[in-house]
Amino acid sequence: MDMMKLHDLNQVAFIAGRSHIELAQKIANLLQINLHKCTIAEFGNAEIMIKIEENVREKNVYIFQTDTIGKNENGERISPNDYFIEMLLLLDAANRADANIATVITPSYFYARQERKTAGREPISAKVTANCIAVHHAKRLITMDLHAQAIQGFLEIPVDNLYAIKWLVAAYRHHVKNNISSDDYITLAPDAGGVPRARWMSEYLGLKMATAYKVRVGLDKPEVLDIAGDIKYKKCLTPDDIISSGGTLVELAEKAVDELRAKEIIPLVTHPSPKKDSLEKILNSDNIKTLVIANTVPIDYDVKIPYDKTLIIVDVSPIFAAAICMIENRESLSKVFQYRPSQLGLSYEILTSSGRELIVPEEDMVFANSH
Repeated sequence: MDMMKLHDLNQVAFIAGRSHIELAQKIANLLQINLHKCTIAEFGNAEIMIKIEENVREKNVYIFQTDTIGKNENGERISPNDYFIEMLLLLDAANRADANIATVITPSYFYARQERKTAGREPISAKVTANCIAVHHAKRLITMDLHAQAIQGFLEIPVDNLYAIKWLVAAYRHHVKNNISSDDYITLAPDAGGVPRARWMSEYLGLKMATAYKVRVGLDKPEVLDIAGDIKYKKCLTPDDIISSGGTLVELAEKAVDELRAKEIIPLVTHPSPKKDSLEKILNSDNIKTLVIANTVPIDYDVKIPYDKTLIIVDVSPIFAAAICMIENRESLSKVFQYRPSQLGLSYEILTSSGRELIVPEEDMVFANSH
């Protein structure tokens, strides 16, 4: 594909941290380059040791790391904090090795949900992470579906916020054979922050929109107060940016179906929880039959899928690969949002109780331009 072709392969160095090697490798494969060799190890006191094993002098370096949890080679937990420090060390190493430009790629931005103070004596954690990235001389940041657009203003460098929600919609449309009508469907914003995504979806699909109102009574403990809009007898397409515990979606589904007599809700989530118990909690809800997620964080394929439930996993690697090509080839990044799936080669996987299947849509699915 021409839009995935770098003009100068030797000018690019793509370095991956440990958070999501699978996605990083997919991006590198699409760009037809190798991941730069890099040693990342831990000392006995759990400090991280970094060494870039190949030359990066005068190269455009891309450092890939996503906000998630994982395990090291000893099976010990690696927190998002560890991955963030690891990313900063890679960034520092690249700059000290005389890289031309260092770009950070964080599909799921670190501490994105803490972009403002909600009470006295709290930090603005997303601003702190932005400061750290800036201090270590990143020249650009590429991310996806930021929790709050205002985070872009925390940095004085270009921030490219890519959108996954339209590709999640496309995968679901393909899965149901484009059988989405205003008679059967409505979009449902899970909270005030999700209104822009739900509004885009309603305009794109020609559906009405409803909005849920919630409050948090503790960490990862939401309470859905009400839903504005008539969702009776409707299937509710519910776009969200982040799943943490899954509690919001489960409670929202109970409110929508059990109290307001919706048929079901279909969550479409950009950044799912890496914990399989969170995904299982959602799929075990009687009111959720299909869950659509992107692979911006590692997915545990051992998740238990109940009978008659479906987990759809959309591969977003082509979006990042196309963005890197646009940047390297000095083209407008807005072109990424105008490509059809057949041009980008998007695909998705379906997980059910009977197994796992890769789907590569043959027909075009047309998308509106980026907003």
